[in-house]
Amino acid sequence: TNTAAIASNATGISANTAAISTNSMDIATLQGESAALRSAVADNSEGIAMALALAGGLSLPGDARFAISGNWGTFEGQNAFAFGAVARVSENMFVNGGLGIGVERGTVGGRLGLTIAW
Repeated sequence: TNTAAIASNATGISANTAAISTNSMDIATLQGESAALRSAVADNSEGIAMALALAGGLSLPGDARFAISGNWGTFEGQNAFAFGAVARVSENMFVNGGLGIGVERGTVGGRLGLTIAW
């Protein structure tokens, strides 16, 4: 009976060893996926900081033909700077644009726009 119990235990130990190996690989995969998700969240947070910086108002006072601006945005510990410009193309038409740069992760984004006023 001991021989049968030993054989049964050996089979169980072998199955457990295989399951432990599979679990170890699955845990390593999950750790990698978790790190990738944390990185994506940080990228997104920096993108939000950049959007806040890019949203900084550009106005063209009076009869000025060109203006530049600089803005800073922050969100969830991420920071970004943005630089923008607006130019009067005609009496009632303006073009504008901006470039944002993330401080921590180096993400870059931009925008262009056209305004027609009457």
